[in-house]
Amino acid sequence: MSVEVEIKLKIREGDVTALKNALNSQGFVTGDTVIESDLYYTSTHHDFIRLDEALRVRTIETLRNGTVEFVSSVLTYKGPKLDQRSMARKELETSIGDATVCDEILRSIGFCPVPPVQKKRQHFLKEDVTACIDSVEGLGDYLELEIIVPSESQREAALKKIETLLLYLGYSMSDTTRISYLSMLMQKS
Repeated sequence: MSVEVEIKLKIREGDVTALKNALNSQGFVTGDTVIESDLYYTSTHHDFIRLDEALRVRTIETLRNGTVEFVSSVLTYKGPKLDQRSMARKELETSIGDATVCDEILRSIGFCPVPPVQKKRQHFLKEDVTACIDSVEGLGDYLELEIIVPSESQREAALKKIETLLLYLGYSMSDTTRISYLSMLMQKS
């Protein structure tokens, strides 16, 4: 079971370009730009929101020179958060061939979609750390830093590494939020 160790923070107004430059100066390589369309689900027999879990179908459009080069989809289960400082949680994910059919299957067996989350995401990669600058419809710009570790015992070391990078970027753990984009959008509406 892998553990996703992740933090998220709202980027200060006008700070996106400086943040990209700071990541590059730290040795991060600019990766793909993608459009992610997320459908989350709940049901009467399993209240994902109350249990702090998530079931999601994500469609990913990978862009090259501003046009969609290819599309992929994944089904993801996220367990409850594992600590009070980050968004670390168990995550299970698998590729799916057709997001529309997967959505129809889930609806047919009693899962109900909640409002979708749409974002444009720019990846930055360095060793085991993935940094993402997200422009989320209805919410603005966010930074996510993530390390996937193979076991729970490595979670604390990964979080320390993320904290150190945050300080270099001019932020701290007190700037982070544990609220998902979905929850932020639901609170807004």
